[in-house]
Amino acid sequence: MKHLFLYALCCGSILVFGSCDSAPGFGASDNAAVDAAQMIIDSLRTEAWTDSAAHAEIANAMFDTMNLADAPVKTSRAVLVKQDYSNYRSVSLTYKNISNKVIQGIKFRWYGIDAFGAPADMGNYTQQRFGGGFDDEALRPGRTTTSRWDILSARGKKIIKAWPIEVAFKNGTKW
Repeated sequence: MKHLFLYALCCGSILVFGSCDSAPGFGASDNAAVDAAQMIIDSLRTEAWTDSAAHAEIANAMFDTMNLADAPVKTSRAVLVKQDYSNYRSVSLTYKNISNKVIQGIKFRWYGIDAFGAPADMGNYTQQRFGGGFDDEALRPGRTTTSRWDILSARGKKIIKAWPIEVAFKNGTKW
């Protein structure tokens, strides 16, 4: 929003200064003002492109779901649960240990949206729409459990996907 305001201000300045070339009292210094305004506009465009490219790259890295078919944990349910005491929501995940080893800890990541399909706050303050948590309770082979994380999401309406990003087994190995 700040960038849009500055962009409109610069465009307005160009129009004002650009239309006054033939008026008495305006000269070469006005062309310098127009050039300065154009430089500001160009820098804002570059900054906006850089910001969007950086956010896209972060989102791609956060959404890395390679090798999920080989994961020792399968997530069967991921929902946002409204708190009893406030309007904030928590994440509830139900997952199962499908390996033949005892799991000592699991790190999860989830991706969520608001009612309009836009990125929502999911507990990660640096990257909207993504969140994460871990569970360090032992999970025996074949067992299913549900864990809950208080992420204090005010706008979140739906978890699109939740997946394990790291699993530590009791024997010391990791996936």
